[in-house]
Amino acid sequence: MAASPLRDRPLSALGLLVVRLEADLILVLGERIPLTVRRAAEVQGIGVCRPEEAARRVAPAPAADEAPDASADVLRRAVDAPFPPTSPPPVDGGRFAEGCLEWLGDPEGLLAWTARVLGEASLAERVTLMLADDDRRTLALHHGSDIDESLVGTLRCAIGRGVAGRAAALGRPLAGHGVRGGERRYTGTAYVILPLGRGADCVGVVNLTGFPDDRLPSDDVLAAWADMARQAGQALAAAQRLVRAESDRNTDALTGLPNRRAFEGALAREVDRASRSGDGLAVALYDADDFKAVNEDYGHQAGDRVLVAVAGRLAKAFRDSDLVARWGGEEFAVLLPGIDGERPDASLRALERARRLVAATPIPLGACLLYTSPSPRDQ
Repeated sequence: MAASPLRDRPLSALGLLVVRLEADLILVLGERIPLTVRRAAEVQGIGVCRPEEAARRVAPAPAADEAPDASADVLRRAVDAPFPPTSPPPVDGGRFAEGCLEWLGDPEGLLAWTARVLGEASLAERVTLMLADDDRRTLALHHGSDIDESLVGTLRCAIGRGVAGRAAALGRPLAGHGVRGGERRYTGTAYVILPLGRGADCVGVVNLTGFPDDRLPSDDVLAAWADMARQAGQALAAAQRLVRAESDRNTDALTGLPNRRAFEGALAREVDRASRSGDGLAVALYDADDFKAVNEDYGHQAGDRVLVAVAGRLAKAFRDSDLVARWGGEEFAVLLPGIDGERPDASLRALERARRLVAATPIPLGACLLYTSPSPRDQ
């Protein structure tokens, strides 16, 4: 193979060789081999050695009367050919960045859009997205085309292990050829892994497989895709921060329940929905009796423990479709949508049942037990 394609585009040059030959039949020889070529050879599973070592590792040369092998000429023409045979759409990095910004309020939409754009840009048949968990130790399959849906959320790999994990840890793209078929029975072997961000800021990876003619992209094209993935990763990190910030604004810090702001927003939406559908809607407020005395007699830390205990019991006492929120102080608000408007007593029974469940068991406060006071009807 000519030196210039190997030096300028090592991943694609070596990738094309692996398509036509077994990796263990290929050696990269040289006295001073560039680090980029060494890394590309490692990704492809190709050996690297000095010329004097090659004699011990390669087969004997063909006899003088044998016809010359024309494969080198064919490979040289293939390496110099543009990727892929059908040219991919041009990448406009500026417009892609603008598109990412438009999805900042919708992380899931951003992921789906990124997968679609990168799939169209690369002409890859299969695009999968793996996202890092909160502590940046594991990648989990989150989204993909032409995959077994049962793998979503269950297929995982440690960051730093495997090709996808290494790409996330290094913060740079990896490309190469895998084993044909395998347990998923994929027909293509070429793959490209693009990290969504760099280093500690990497939020996941994009896996591209199923390229036309099973060919890897040129280094220039690979760099363009990697830049797109980097921008998408930055936008996704920003979108996730916005979602967390919005969640924090709507969550009571002590109990973990939705706060008054979140309840009022949900109430407005449910009132509008009920007015259109004709369904019933119930709203209730609970108040912890004599809570001031708890703070005075046992201290505010004990009072906080009471509020947390009451919040947990209330949340478990209602349906998943109901909303329990901390209204303020020792007051809790409950929203019950979908109630039969002709049977208001049903909502009253549900509210009373929840009150009894909260009051049924003492709340431990260290060396003492605090009993919730029964209502007059229980006495």
